Amino acid sequence: MSKKKKVVIGTIAVLVISLAVTFLVLYRKMYVKYYTGQDILWESPLISVATDENLSGKKGLLLIAHRGLSAIAPENTLPALQQACNYKYYGVEFDVYTTKDEVFILNHDETVDRMTEGVGSVRDMTYDELKALSFDSGNNRLLYSHDNLYIPTLDEALKLLVEYDIVPVIELKNVDVELLPEFVKLLDRYKLTDKSTIISFNAEYLDELAKIRNNLDMMYLVGTISDENIEYCKNNDFGLSFSGTNKDNDIFIEKCLEQEISLGTWTIDDPVRFAELYDMGIRMFTTNRITY
Repeated sequence: MSKKKKVVIGTIAVLVISLAVTFLVLYRKMYVKYYTGQDILWESPLISVATDENLSGKKGLLLIAHRGLSAIAPENTLPALQQACNYKYYGVEFDVYTTKDEVFILNHDETVDRMTEGVGSVRDMTYDELKALSFDSGNNRLLYSHDNLYIPTLDEALKLLVEYDIVPVIELKNVDVELLPEFVKLLDRYKLTDKSTIISFNAEYLDELAKIRNNLDMMYLVGTISDENIEYCKNNDFGLSFSGTNKDNDIFIEKCLEQEISLGTWTIDDPVRFAELYDMGIRMFTTNRITY
């Protein structure tokens, strides 16, 4: 065989291999997209404060992973919490409900419909029923087996976070008020009563917890800041956690800081908006994808 023919054959072979690899990659991506509704993340969606042009040099940041590091693992699961621990966040935010059999569990929605194969209200199901459900949504869910990917208990979440000395930021979504003493006992078990932040849109939960234990760090969640909720937080020594994407809140930030109300904001994934809020004095940011 002539040298010229060998070169031609070699070139063709390289092209065939390249096309085959490209096809396999695209096929896998389409397969995952079709069967999961969400891509395996081929490129990291994360943004680092250390390297982003808008965020570099920002000091004193308290970054909180929203529902765990939900950009790269299904929200409110142990894998999402573990990823947040791996990235050494200041805090990890997650949502808490009580089940039919009075177990504190992690879930964002009132129902299990969006994230799992199941249908129905969290409050109407036992924990065993919830744990048996398989996840059919969430970033990178195919990377995890059911042994790791399930609706976890609050106990499991706290056990993980205390191991890494990361602040639990616990949003009370829909829980039995009568069980709040048990909630505090659970924090006590892990020596987290003075190391956790409790947040809620439901002022009743915060008020009841303050009666049970007056040294808990608590923040009132609001979509829009008002003079009324500023006064409420001031009178009760609560912090205020507000929607940072709602620019109507900007005019209240200085007033809150002047009254020494602790402020946090959610859910900020845009570095430009992050920088704007930082310049206004915000240091606590809940985010899906911005890391240290």
